[in-house]
This record gives sequence, structure tokens and C-alpha cells, in this order.
Amino acid sequence: MDGTLDSILETLKSELERKDFLILSALQKVKYGKIYTEIYGIVAGETIEDMQTIEQKLQSKGLFLT
Repeated sequence: MDGTLDSILETLKSELERKDFLILSALQKVKYGKIYTEIYGIVAGETIEDMQTIEQKLQSKGLFLT
């Protein structure tokens, strides 16, 4: 995601508080003068549909899924 770790934690605050997304690791980097943060985590939901909805919401906030 583009941005600092602090800004990303604020962006993902609601998902983190509801435990829809659990961060396993995060590393803030600078490349070509641009700050971005690599985040690895787990999307949690009761059904596959719940998890897909959460993934779509995270993508709309700028998280790239690999």
C-alpha cells in the first residue's frame, strides 16, 4: 500500500478493530522517493462470501492482493 505504516493503520482501523484483517507483518519502505508499506495478513470471515467482501473493501482502500 502507498503510505507510511501509521497512515495505513489508520486507513485499515475499522477492519483491524473488527478483526476482519489480521496483520502478520508490515515493512515500511522508500522506493524512488515514494513511501510504501508491504503488509502481509489474513482476511477472516465466517463464510467465503464474507471474506470476498472484506477483500474487495481492502482493495478499494488501496491494498493490493497477491
